[in-house]
Amino acid sequence: MNLISPQTSSRQAGGGPVVGLCALILAASLLLVPGRAALGAETKLIPSINAKQAYSDNIFFDTDNEDKKDDFTSTLTPGIELTNKSERLDARLKASFPLVYYADLSELNSVDQNYAGSLRYSLTERISTSLNGGFTRDSQPDRDIDETGLVLGDTRRDRSSAGASVSYTLTEITSASLSYAYEKQRYEDPGYTNIESHSGFFSITHDLERLIPRTVGRLSLGATIYDFEDSNVTNYSAMLGAVYRITELFSVSADLGIRYTQSEFEVTELVPVLPPFIYQLKKTYREDEDTGFVGRASFNYQDEYNSAALSFYRDIATSGGRSGATERTSLVVDFGRRFFYELWGHISAGWYLNDSKNKDYSLSEINEETWRVTPYARYNFTRDLSLEASYTYTKVNYKTSDTSAERNLVFLRLVYQMPFLL
Repeated sequence: MNLISPQTSSRQAGGGPVVGLCALILAASLLLVPGRAALGAETKLIPSINAKQAYSDNIFFDTDNEDKKDDFTSTLTPGIELTNKSERLDARLKASFPLVYYADLSELNSVDQNYAGSLRYSLTERISTSLNGGFTRDSQPDRDIDETGLVLGDTRRDRSSAGASVSYTLTEITSASLSYAYEKQRYEDPGYTNIESHSGFFSITHDLERLIPRTVGRLSLGATIYDFEDSNVTNYSAMLGAVYRITELFSVSADLGIRYTQSEFEVTELVPVLPPFIYQLKKTYREDEDTGFVGRASFNYQDEYNSAALSFYRDIATSGGRSGATERTSLVVDFGRRFFYELWGHISAGWYLNDSKNKDYSLSEINEETWRVTPYARYNFTRDLSLEASYTYTKVNYKTSDTSAERNLVFLRLVYQMPFLL
């Protein structure tokens, strides 16, 4: 079977600039280990391959039933992971290459790419550091919907990311951390907006055991700069929160705060030259300011046979190749159960609201609500071989046009991996 059609040559080429960064991260991690035996380091090489067969009844999330495109897709994903772990070091390098083949819509065939590298190292008992980098080339219309609730389309996207953090234990009950993250997104289709972002965060945590048992309080201050092609959005936030461990199986965390957002847009306006007869088009800048609340919260439960998780998010975020940012609110729940040793079952549901209807953070109005529910099962034949089955129902409400799109997605996936000790 020819997995790649001639029409998709523009989707296949290339690697990513962060591949070199990932390799450097891993190389540096190996150099930091003066003697593997002395530090008890363990190095693993884990090749893997998975085959997935899926059917979608609305590939592009079209709102008109007559325009809906349905198709079967076959995806073969070879991958490899290299890990190095010791008492002070945890380094990982991963790469995978999803080969996606459509039965009818062959113009969507693609070879996607995923690279990721990370390093965590404890310099001293009080100081620990981390580095990470990644590169993704993808092209599937639903690639972001589980994370953001937004439908992106089938344009090819190259996404690079890098980050670093350092944490310092001030006392036995107080610690502080400083982090930085960078991301760059580039789209093949000129109708989408490229973006770069820079984020910096400072947080301090304090054990509140003397006041509230099993509770850790924290304060977080952050700033993110989103640089679009024709606009800039800067978001400042401050949050106060805590983590409360109810028992060894239950934990609850919540962080709530405020944000202040500045936006600057390049707009084209008609400017009078000799009114009321002569006007000219002129590029000007529009500035906006806005405030609101931000928050993150989660509930987690885990025992030998059951798991439950609930997460809430609200903040300013990117809008998937559109000209500006959006205020995103999401709520995701997940329940899982091990029926017996080989069989796991899960059901997950999510609600996402992306809102920029007043054009405070975007040149185009965004007001979309997404609902998703996914029952999922996994059967482990062995520790290295498993079969997964899933069904997902998704509905997207485009509130600006008062239309909606629905999709049903079913897939089966066979996953095999074989770790080797080096």
